Amino acid sequence: MGLTREEGVVDENFRVHGYDNFYILDGSIMPCNLGVNPSLTITALSEYAMDQIPAKAGPIVKTLSQRLDEIMA
Repeated sequence: MGLTREEGVVDENFRVHGYDNFYILDGSIMPCNLGVNPSLTITALSEYAMDQIPAKAGPIVKTLSQRLDEIMA
């Protein structure tokens, strides 16, 4: 992850430098080994990244966290 393609493959919103609408949202975006199972960190980073993508015009699209809130209620 970096501000430019020379510093990293993706930017702070996980977009691949030089490609529109191309995101990487897996363990490869983490800059170091956490030393523990990273699945929750990957999930949290992915949820954050998805919240940064503007919703399309048309039918209302709910985020994963909104859908989970409905399920858990």
